[in-house]
This record gives sequence, structure tokens and C-alpha cells, in this order.
Amino acid sequence: MSRTTIVAIEAGKREVSTKGLADFANLYGVSMDDLIHGSTPADTKTAIFARTFSELSDIDQPEIMTSMQFKKRYLEGLNA
Repeated sequence: MSRTTIVAIEAGKREVSTKGLADFANLYGVSMDDLIHGSTPADTKTAIFARTFSELSDIDQPEIMTSMQFKKRYLEGLNA
């Protein structure tokens, strides 16, 4: 699906086909019903991250972990 199509869908200028809805549900790791009715679980972002992270290579995973640890320490420094 092109970026232009996604922008049009987000803006309400284009409807999503059943296949498109199924693709979005698969991409975000939620059910089609959740997308339609907006009843996604609170930990959807965590589930999406975990699935995406697990698909990364053994070389890329430590890089992401290092970035997350850096960001956490940075934010802790700002709040200190």
C-alpha cells in the first residue's frame, strides 16, 4: 500500500477494502474488529514492538537495545 493511499485513508478521503483492513490488522498485530471498533488492548504498542523486534537479526537487536537504554538514561537525566 502506498504512502499516498495511507494518507488518504487516515484523512478519511478513501475507504479501506476488506483486504486492506486485514493487512492493517496483521501489520499491527490486532484483530480487524479491534480496528473497526477501536477496542485495541492497552498493550498493543508493546505487542507490535515485540513482534517487530523478534524479526530483527541477532546483529540488529543489540543495537535497538542500546538505543533504548540510551534514551531511558537520557530521559532520567532530564527528570533528575
